[in-house]
Amino acid sequence: ASFYVFVVPEREIVPVADIIAMLDTVTNIRKRLMTAIVDEEGDITFYEVTDATMKGEREPPCDITASATLLNDRCIVWEEEDVEKLRMYSLGKMVDNTRLQLSLVEAGYLLKNDLITITTVGTKDDITLENELDIGGLFALCSDIDQDFPHKFSAYCDLMDSGMVPKTGFKFGSHFRVYEGGDLKHSRFLVHAIPLEHTFVLQVLSRAVRLANSVHKEMVFAVVDGDNTRYVSINRAKP
Repeated sequence: ASFYVFVVPEREIVPVADIIAMLDTVTNIRKRLMTAIVDEEGDITFYEVTDATMKGEREPPCDITASATLLNDRCIVWEEEDVEKLRMYSLGKMVDNTRLQLSLVEAGYLLKNDLITITTVGTKDDITLENELDIGGLFALCSDIDQDFPHKFSAYCDLMDSGMVPKTGFKFGSHFRVYEGGDLKHSRFLVHAIPLEHTFVLQVLSRAVRLANSVHKEMVFAVVDGDNTRYVSINRAKP
């Protein structure tokens, strides 16, 4: 046999931990895992489940000392010299051709690696106050802003350290679109970060895979378990 096939009705709720357990079992006996989802009309859609290796060509950022200000849900880099340093690593997005806007995960990654200082600005008794954030303070603020931040941040850090270039995947309904490094014109992967405790609603899973494959990308789920991130690729297949 080439495949082991896991058959499930479309209304089933499937824990990602169960999929990983099946994937490990099938991989250990050198087979491939196929999921067959049966809809209410009896039609079957096949998805192949594999481990994805996320390894890119870019060197992670280093030798940077920059400063930024946290404004609501993004960080702004003001100094031209700092902007140029960060743009060398494809970080952030330019605003008004002078300032650089960093996402929360980008700012968190840089702060975690001591490559940036981040301050918040507030007022008290008509006096402007600036407070410098450490990684714990930023993590707490970001987690209040975005409930998905903890596992998004873990996945983002792992992808960056692996030489990938993750950028927002909002337009594709995922957390990240991910480039392998050199060419930033076409991303190869859509990556959605989920905790190990996540359960798949199969209609949502089908929609994510269909969209990814329709734009010629591979749908990958970054499964975060503590300090470990595992990448599981789920894509349509023909048996």
